[in-house]
Amino acid sequence: MKLTSIIERMQRPDTPPPERPVHCVFYAHIWSVYCLEQALGLSEPKTTMLVELATQSHLGYALAPFNETRDSLLGLLQPGRHVHQLSQRYSGIAAPMVLAPVKPAQLSDVLNALALLPHDRSPSKKAVVLVNLSDAALFAPAYENMTDFSILWDSADLPDASLPTLAKLLAGQHCLGQGRWGGFKLCSHKLRAVADAGQRMAILQGLLAEFPELTV
Repeated sequence: MKLTSIIERMQRPDTPPPERPVHCVFYAHIWSVYCLEQALGLSEPKTTMLVELATQSHLGYALAPFNETRDSLLGLLQPGRHVHQLSQRYSGIAAPMVLAPVKPAQLSDVLNALALLPHDRSPSKKAVVLVNLSDAALFAPAYENMTDFSILWDSADLPDASLPTLAKLLAGQHCLGQGRWGGFKLCSHKLRAVADAGQRMAILQGLLAEFPELTV
């Protein structure tokens, strides 16, 4: 490389990092977090960052019930903090994860931190954002900036109105189109065996029949 080219590069402001894909996964039961490897195939956990998207952590009850001082995505709002510095390793989870705040946070603060995630300087090449079905509508303003979407459904989950509600929300946000819909992923947690699993599956299949775009 010519000396002039090197000098020009040195004089330029830092170039922004490449945009990181943000994959959104909706789940119903907090134990579904233990099925991520099974259902999503995190074949490269060293380059994937898991991020819980919530104003107050749901997954913390399973992964870190006694840790009240851990970092959250809100750390990105602090100068010089990066997403890999906010993550921790949890037993049974292949990739590092950033849990949502322990105490309730302002929705606007969480959305502002989320907006930084695709551009944050970090070794992770992609982010998988986990959203509880109960919070799906809350974070709808952020969906237009996410790469794709999928649903992680444990066979022991009891299908209810939250699933059709989510389907309508995603359709309204244009999240079910080609290239943006990642599919409906079934999983099964070994400690969530239920006696009426067949009945629950029949109810689920009936709901999905009303929204065939979810199973494409």
